[in-house]
Amino acid sequence: MRMKMNSASFSSYNISRSRMILASFLILSLVGIHLYEIIASTEHWPFSSYPMYSMLHESDSFTTLKIVGIRATDNKPIPMNAAWLRKTFTRLSRREDAPAQLRRALKKFFEAYQAEKRRGAHQAAIKGVRVYQETSRLSDSGESEILESKLLAEYSKSKKAPRRASTTHAAH
Repeated sequence: MRMKMNSASFSSYNISRSRMILASFLILSLVGIHLYEIIASTEHWPFSSYPMYSMLHESDSFTTLKIVGIRATDNKPIPMNAAWLRKTFTRLSRREDAPAQLRRALKKFFEAYQAEKRRGAHQAAIKGVRVYQETSRLSDSGESEILESKLLAEYSKSKKAPRRASTTHAAH
């Protein structure tokens, strides 16, 4: 049995022509926005090109940024592991003027952290923040081994001059 599609067949479902046009427009708009996001490689929630799944990583090593606060009492590093923070600093680290951009962003982050600390949001008092670029390798057991750690930028509230960026050391 063949069903003939015409405007009369939609009337049996009580769908008006204007609703059909509106529904078609909305569906085509969603498809169009998703295509734009994929082609432009941009991230606008909820339309995403899902970049973490968009390419195959064939190497056994990978590079990430690590943001740490320096505890005021004993100079021990405190990891700042928020994904949004790593993503922001990773984006800044790829710019031509990366050292200046990173330092400016670290200063803003430090000031925001201190303001939240005064409101009681954080327990640890920090005297500075650093951004490291770490190259790691995954072992067969799934453990991560740091091969190299490079200081990209640092901000400290102290009067002393900050350490020079770009110091590199290999992990043991």
